[in-house]
Amino acid sequence: MVVKKTAMYNIKSEDKPKYCNLHKTDDMIDKIHKLCEKEDCKTLTSYNFNSETQPKFCKIHKIELMVNITNFKKCKEIKCNVRQMHYKS
Repeated sequence: MVVKKTAMYNIKSEDKPKYCNLHKTDDMIDKIHKLCEKEDCKTLTSYNFNSETQPKFCKIHKIELMVNITNFKKCKEIKCNVRQMHYKS
């Protein structure tokens, strides 16, 4: 069985990922997953304001009132900001 590795890494100046975790070098960053917007932070994002759909900050650099929006789905009812944990059925 052949194990396929996904290219996720490249140097900061490049747009597309070309290297897997095994073959990345120390100067390469994750080009698939969005990283925290805090300068020099290399942590994946999870947090933003409840009204937003895309995470911008990690847990350490989140701003007051930001919530983890990556593991929770927003209620489909109009004007409802409640987020519920989604489960795989």
